[in-house]
Amino acid sequence: MMQTDILSMLASQRPKFADSIIPAYAMSSGISGLDIQRSGSVDLSEVRGIWHPDYANHTWAELIGAASSGARPCLKKLRDCLDELRANPGYYLLEEHKPGWSFYKVGDDYYLTEGNHRLVVGRFFLELNGFPPVVHGVAVKTVNPMVWWQRQTQAFPLPSPEESSPLH
Repeated sequence: MMQTDILSMLASQRPKFADSIIPAYAMSSGISGLDIQRSGSVDLSEVRGIWHPDYANHTWAELIGAASSGARPCLKKLRDCLDELRANPGYYLLEEHKPGWSFYKVGDDYYLTEGNHRLVVGRFFLELNGFPPVVHGVAVKTVNPMVWWQRQTQAFPLPSPEESSPLH
């Protein structure tokens, strides 16, 4: 039987991914070479980054309020999203178009562009209920990997060999 009270479920089950950190990435407008696919499918276990500074660099558990530290959830509108899940769990299972939920696809990896709350709630809901963590009907923008990594290294430059030397 499908359950929607994921916070209660997390009290007795802890998915392997819960303590993984979702890193930051530099969201950039005007990336050339985008191939926009209006209604694609995304494996949420392949999401490699969130751009939003309030949510990036936290664990999945921290975002939903299930961290072992007992800290409050990072997601600001979590209650609303959980209420929507209880009212319409099919949202995460059906292939209908989902406006306001989008990703960049770079190679085999995905980077969230919109839908922080749905990403976290959706992944926990699907995996805790034994479903594959795949959502359908989301916008997927394919980006040339070379263009992507060039933008990321501009936003997050690597230290020069001199700066990273232990002698400095």
